Amino acid sequence: MKEMKIDRRIEQKLKLLAQSVRLSPDTVRDAERELSYGQVSRKPVFRRVFAGVSAACVIIAVIIVVAVLTRGHSQPETVVPYQLNSLQAAFVAKTDTQALPFSTFENALYTQKTFIRDGEVEVVGTKIIHVTEQGTNELLIYEDSGGGLQDFKGYQSYAEQEIDGVTVRLHTEYKNGEHYTYCYYEASDMDYYMVMMSPNPNAAQYYFQNYS
Repeated sequence: MKEMKIDRRIEQKLKLLAQSVRLSPDTVRDAERELSYGQVSRKPVFRRVFAGVSAACVIIAVIIVVAVLTRGHSQPETVVPYQLNSLQAAFVAKTDTQALPFSTFENALYTQKTFIRDGEVEVVGTKIIHVTEQGTNELLIYEDSGGGLQDFKGYQSYAEQEIDGVTVRLHTEYKNGEHYTYCYYEASDMDYYMVMMSPNPNAAQYYFQNYS
């Protein structure tokens, strides 16, 4: 009997101990409120941090793209315009055929000048008198390596024409018994301005088809 009483007392004490460590309803509610407040208050902070990081990433990406593009495309070089009469001219003893858009002709006389600015050759001018079966042609050819020659700039606005796969700009006039052909042609980063005086109205086609 004593043992049963002792067991009941122990059981009652254990129940009381268990009840004493249980959280009261008020304590549970306070904990839930605290947890929910923490979750709500952290969301705006997280969103602001995320938005700031995203904006920084976008800015960095834009900077990288701009850097790559500007590295791949250098700034265009400034071209200083000039006139032939502002350059230092000198005859040359030997004709530089590399300054011509055509191969050399037989039965032809060549006279050539260089036009120099600040020690650099900007323009090479060549006068050619060429005897053909159709008559005598006279050609004036200016090779502009500096890209700033203004004397013949209007030639670039002439009508475009393709001759045997070569694109040129031409304008032809007839005066004083001859055909004058004014021509602009671009090749190998060079500008060529030409004046052809010939009894043949198709002098430009003749030279581009046979000698280009």
